[in-house]
Amino acid sequence: MHHSPRHAAFIWRLRFLLGIAGAITTLHATTAYAGLALNQSATAPEIAASLDGPGLSISNLVITKGITGQYGTFSGGTESAGTGPVIGIQNGVFINTGSTATLLGPNNNPGFTVSTGSTYADTDLTKLSAGAVNDPAIIEFDIVPVGDKVNFVLSFGSEEYPEYVCSQFNDAFGLFVSGPGFSTTQNAAFIPNTSDAITVNNLNVGVAGAYQDGTACKLGNSAYFNDNGNGTGNANSQLDGFSKPITASLGGLTAGQTYHVKLALADAGDAALDSGAFFKWLTSTDSRPIDMELSAAASTLTPGKNGTVNVTYTAINKSGVLDSELVQTQLQWPAGVTVVSHDGGAAYNASNAVWDVGTVPANSSKSITFTLQVGSATSYKPSGEILFALHEDFDSTPFNSGAFPNEDDTATLTLTPVDNAPPVISSNGGAALAVNIPEGTTTITNIDASDAENGAETNLTYALSGADASLFAIGADGAVTLKTAPDFETPLDAGSNNVYNVTVTVTDAGGATDTQALQISVTDLDEIPPTIAINALTSDDILNKTETSADVAITGTSNAEDGQTVTIVLNGKSYTGNVTGGAWSVTVPLADAALLAESNHVITADVSDAAGNIAPKQPATLPSITRPQRLAAMTLL
Repeated sequence: MHHSPRHAAFIWRLRFLLGIAGAITTLHATTAYAGLALNQSATAPEIAASLDGPGLSISNLVITKGITGQYGTFSGGTESAGTGPVIGIQNGVFINTGSTATLLGPNNNPGFTVSTGSTYADTDLTKLSAGAVNDPAIIEFDIVPVGDKVNFVLSFGSEEYPEYVCSQFNDAFGLFVSGPGFSTTQNAAFIPNTSDAITVNNLNVGVAGAYQDGTACKLGNSAYFNDNGNGTGNANSQLDGFSKPITASLGGLTAGQTYHVKLALADAGDAALDSGAFFKWLTSTDSRPIDMELSAAASTLTPGKNGTVNVTYTAINKSGVLDSELVQTQLQWPAGVTVVSHDGGAAYNASNAVWDVGTVPANSSKSITFTLQVGSATSYKPSGEILFALHEDFDSTPFNSGAFPNEDDTATLTLTPVDNAPPVISSNGGAALAVNIPEGTTTITNIDASDAENGAETNLTYALSGADASLFAIGADGAVTLKTAPDFETPLDAGSNNVYNVTVTVTDAGGATDTQALQISVTDLDEIPPTIAINALTSDDILNKTETSADVAITGTSNAEDGQTVTIVLNGKSYTGNVTGGAWSVTVPLADAALLAESNHVITADVSDAAGNIAPKQPATLPSITRPQRLAAMTLL
């Protein structure tokens, strides 16, 4: 539809008056909503610090065009204040062609406008949209990249939606880069994998607006677009539409060189119906390819309502050659999910839910596990996405899960809480258990339990109570032990009768419990050692045996049980026998007996009873052996 200049002027006035009315009724809302929050007082260094992402450094930042309210920092961009989509970037830098009220919710005006009264024709911006000269906001700075690409993570939105899609009111936005290797200024603000600049006419819901005027446009990029209604009350932003987070990139840079960057935005055609942009950061990457993947696993997908569940995220470098450096992962916890604990230490920043993975070697991975508490909603979908890696991922783009949630650098779980059934102690007889242990023993029993929601031995905790609980310990696996080995003769139980009473309580993640009463009886051990004695033995006994070429039997008595082993030591050698009927006999072979020197010999005998008690050693002395002198042979003359 084409309009005459007069008709166009009338439309402009109508658009402007509608916008002013909206501005008058909405300016008070700049701090009234709990989701998105804007800081229009941010200084240039603060803005630079917010834009300064991994892989590059930013310096010399200046605000070239714009007044207070047209630029600053923001937070809460992923937090919902009610109905409607959210910006999708938690914090960063904003620019707009009106004021902070242009960006803040609710969306209560279909044509919100705040005119700054400023016009400026930026030569780079007007190449994208000839009429983009009204209410400009321009930020410029220098960067030094470590890689050969620069990346901008952003969301662009406008009040021009939906009426003025495919019209001359094509509010324009540019990310301009100049420096070594570029003969002209380059624009990086293109919709990913296209040559379409990020403008109202190229990035939209996919339908021409009611006030289209024949201006060329693209309607095939709706996958990147969030329709926020048209003054219909959605809570999170005044903008009638805005893009899902986009990573716009420009290659051909030289690492270590200085480049100039310009972020520029202006209203096109007139000063009515504002637009805005949100930036997470700028990054630099190395275009050598890798393949990073993020996976997620839960201890159970059906935790108990108001209970806990363990969720593990794993960053995997599937590349066979290159290590993946400076890896960061953004985690998203839905409303109603609380992080109870994690094992990531300082690598996890709770303030922004970013896991600083660091370097992941080739063909390797790193993991982090969270204990999450869920509520009682029907379901929760915690998610994670690889936010940055120094090398390019050939099959995924960081921070675009809103448009492409199925890329392998994104992992989402669906947790469905169920009514919380109590755990069940399944071992040792259920409600009560009697255990007998001998004194001196510390191991009691192992409590086996299961939970209907989480399975056996998962997310269960154990505790002890009762009169004698302080004397016992219980492990995370349900193993019950005595802290000190009991002595039957000196009982420590509350009743002083060697019967110890404790109650085991097992609790699941939802707070439901089961109990088992334990009665531990300590039995007495035989602690009296056996006796042993060696029968009298003379040196003649030894001589007689050796002279008759017979083995020597050493005998004695013991009250140890039949079959217990007796060990004697004679002349440094050990010999054994067994107790039978209170007596024992040990054989010393002839060869050993014949070698006994002519001196006193001490014989020791040892034995232990079936309880392991050892008899006191009973040494005996064998008197000196005097062997007879043989007569020398006589020679007859």
